[in-house]
Amino acid sequence: MKFLCTNQNVLAVLVACLLLSGCAMFSSVDRPPWLMGASEQYPSHRYLVGVGQAASRSVAEERAYASVAKIFSAHVQSRVQDTEAFRLLEKDGSTQTQRDLALERTTRVTTKKVLNNVQVLDRWVHPETQEHFVLAGLDRQQVEQGLVETIQAFDHTIEDDLQVARATSDKLIRIGKLKHAIQVWHEREIVNADLRVIRENGHGIVAGYRLGELTQELEAFVAEHFLVEVRIDGEQASDVQSAIVQKLRQEGFPVLTNGTSFAVDSEGHKVLKAQLPDLLINGFVHVWDIESRDPLFLYARWCGDIRILDPEQNRVVGVVSQSGREGHVTSPEARSRASAMMQSTLAQDVVTTITSSLNRNSQENSPIPSSPCLHN
Repeated sequence: MKFLCTNQNVLAVLVACLLLSGCAMFSSVDRPPWLMGASEQYPSHRYLVGVGQAASRSVAEERAYASVAKIFSAHVQSRVQDTEAFRLLEKDGSTQTQRDLALERTTRVTTKKVLNNVQVLDRWVHPETQEHFVLAGLDRQQVEQGLVETIQAFDHTIEDDLQVARATSDKLIRIGKLKHAIQVWHEREIVNADLRVIRENGHGIVAGYRLGELTQELEAFVAEHFLVEVRIDGEQASDVQSAIVQKLRQEGFPVLTNGTSFAVDSEGHKVLKAQLPDLLINGFVHVWDIESRDPLFLYARWCGDIRILDPEQNRVVGVVSQSGREGHVTSPEARSRASAMMQSTLAQDVVTTITSSLNRNSQENSPIPSSPCLHN
C-alpha cells in the first residue's frame, strides 16, 4: 500500500512536470525567432531592423520605429567623418580677417526621408504577460534603389550646371550655376552616406567631381572676372556701406569701394583691378527720432531702400526695402541701436538677395516693392 501511494505520488509529479514542460515548450515554439536575435525570415543582408516592446501595441510600434531610426542614424553619423571645410582669407588695407567656414553636412533631412520607408514587419504578443513585441525594419534593396536613383539625378544636375556655366558668357549665370553645382554636390554626399549605411558592404557611389575642384573653379572665376560696387547715400550711409562690403567679402565677392578694387594674385600679393562693376548695389538709408507715448522709452526708426543692378544688362537683379524701430531710455542710444539693426539687416538681406538671384538665373527685372524711406 505504501509502495502504491508512492507510485501515485511519483505519477503526479511526472504529470506536473510534463504539463510545465509543455507550457515551456509552447512558449518557446510560439516566440518568433527575430525576438531571440537573427532571423532567417528577415536576414541582416536584406533588412535593417529594430524591436519595440510595450504594454500596448501602438507604443511598441513607436519604440520599434525609434529603434530603427536610432540604429540608422548612428551608422550614418559614423560614416560622415569627412566634413569639408575651407578657409577664406580676406585682406582690407592693414586689416586682415581670417574666417573658417566649416561646411558640416547635415544628415537629418535625408535620414528622415529614408526612415519614411520603415515598416512593421511582424508582431507578437506574449501569451502570459500580454506584452506586445513589434519588429520594424527597412528593406535594404528597396531603399538602395531609391537612393541610387537620387544620386544619379544629382550627378546629372551637376553635369548640366557645369556645362551651362562653362559655355555661357553671362557672368551671373556662370556664378549661379557653379554655386548650384556645389550645393547639389553636398546634397549628393549626404544621400551617399545613407547609401553606404544601407548597403551591407558599406560602399557608396564615387562622385564624378571633387568638391575642391568645384570650389576652386568658382573662387578663381569670381576673383578674376567679377566685381561688385557698393554706393550707399543718406544718414549713416558709411556704416551701412561698410557692413555690406564686409558681408560681401565674407562670401568671397571682390568689392569696389571709393573707385578702387583689389584682388590677390597667385603669390598672395594685392594687385589693383581696373574693371567696371558686374553688380552695382545702390541705395539710400535714413535714421530719425519718432514721437512716442511711452513715458519710459524713446524710439528711433530706420529705413533702407537698396537696388542690386546689372549694369551690362540694364536690369534690376534684386531689391531690398526694409524698415524698423529701436528704443532706449535716451535718444542717442535709441538711434545707435537703430543704426546697428539697420546695418545688420540690410547687409544680410543684400547677400541673401544676390545669392537667390544667382540661383534663380532669371533675366527679368525683379519687382520693386513700396519704398519705406519715401513713405516715411
